Amino acid sequence: MRKLNHRKELITLLISGVLSAIGLVIALYMPARIAVGPATYTLASHVVIFIAMFISPKSAFLVSGAVSIGFFAYLGPVVGFRALSHMIWAVPGALFLKRFPSYHTNIPKSILFNIIIAIIHGIIEALVVMVIFFGGWWDINTRDTNIWVFLVVFLAVGGAVHSIIDFMIAQLITHRLDFEIIFNNHEQ
Repeated sequence: MRKLNHRKELITLLISGVLSAIGLVIALYMPARIAVGPATYTLASHVVIFIAMFISPKSAFLVSGAVSIGFFAYLGPVVGFRALSHMIWAVPGALFLKRFPSYHTNIPKSILFNIIIAIIHGIIEALVVMVIFFGGWWDINTRDTNIWVFLVVFLAVGGAVHSIIDFMIAQLITHRLDFEIIFNNHEQ
């Protein structure tokens, strides 16, 4: 039994490493990116984090941390801290899925989970930027931008919509591939 658990942990670590590498490439080189100040929408940037979340809490932690390094390097600290905040929802989300795996496999439950995670995701990112802005670590031209509209519309709502789309892409990928050896981790 110990050998089987060790094998699953190695496979989880290997897949987490591959997802981290893909996430770094997406953060650094994805040409499909919309940027409105620190509100960036990079195509598929959350997909690897969601796949990792479907695998395990450790995988969610590793992959969201690796992806944040890419965003720190390419887009700077405001976007980097937004990316780092993904750990706040990805790890608890993975813990929840480990305890209740039907929220990944059952379509109505999965839709509910997706919406809840998206709302949490959007709010956390808006809060991160709010702390950075009101803490004086980042300055935008507030004559041209209403900070509250920016935080609510572009970061919270826009981030939630982006999250919902990436979650659905991640689900399509994981259901098309054979991840059963990893998903069996949820049953232990």
